[in-house]
Amino acid sequence: MAKDLFGNDMPIKEEKNAKQIYKDYISSSRWKRLRNEKINQVGGICECCGISKFSAKLEVHHKTYENFGKEKLSDLLVLCLDCHKLADKNRKFEVQMANYQKRLNAWAIKVYGERWYERPGVEIVEDNFDQWTAPQKDDE
Repeated sequence: MAKDLFGNDMPIKEEKNAKQIYKDYISSSRWKRLRNEKINQVGGICECCGISKFSAKLEVHHKTYENFGKEKLSDLLVLCLDCHKLADKNRKFEVQMANYQKRLNAWAIKVYGERWYERPGVEIVEDNFDQWTAPQKDDE
């Protein structure tokens, strides 16, 4: 345990992990007000399938977490549970694809130069990158 200037024990403050920060925010009155405002803005329907808040529980989905905690209404979507699950999967896939594109670009610049994407055979560059990043199997 840490000591203060007078030698007294000071409790160690634990850092919150991302899940705890998310849970705390989603439980906050700020989020609840923003959530209700978004649901009212769209008329209480799922923005994907159109089901009403009277027929299904509606949730509010973050299109992105870039503005987490400082969201604008335009950063959010009102969705039913099924549509929310699908939107979460789609967002995860989009993030994975963006990360893949960043890694591909960085690698291709090193191997083929700044304007690698203007060369014929971009698909070959992607195939070479995929082979380069594939896990290597040990020969037995």
